[in-house]
Amino acid sequence: MALERAMAEPTTPEQRTAMIEQLDRIEKAVVGTKMPGAFADQAYILRRHIRFVRDSLAPGAAKPADDETAIFGARR
Repeated sequence: MALERAMAEPTTPEQRTAMIEQLDRIEKAVVGTKMPGAFADQAYILRRHIRFVRDSLAPGAAKPADDETAIFGARR
């Protein structure tokens, strides 16, 4: 959540690079963690969320309006 909060603020290219590096470390830790099969769904959701945050850091990516929009998308 700290990374997502930081993303809500204007960032420089250097800050985005640092955030992506932090995401890389988080993802590496998640992938390298052995866990029971019962948690496979949660691990998959976590990895998808990491991908979402990484994609949001891409140059030109739209910033989510709030946490709910970031997770569930815009409501109609």
